[in-house]
Amino acid sequence: MKKMWIVVIVLISLVILMFGLFQYLDFITHYDPVYEGDVGKVIAEQIREELLKGDEK
Repeated sequence: MKKMWIVVIVLISLVILMFGLFQYLDFITHYDPVYEGDVGKVIAEQIREELLKGDEK
């Protein structure tokens, strides 16, 4: 019975995370005219920035 609750909590948190991610991508694509509609490029840039930040630490 306990396992079921853990699965439910994980699923709910994943849904919330996905919703947050879509909101974030929506924000980037709508408010940065340079990347209008080019979500792939935005994601690539974000990942690159995160990797560079990780290397500096």
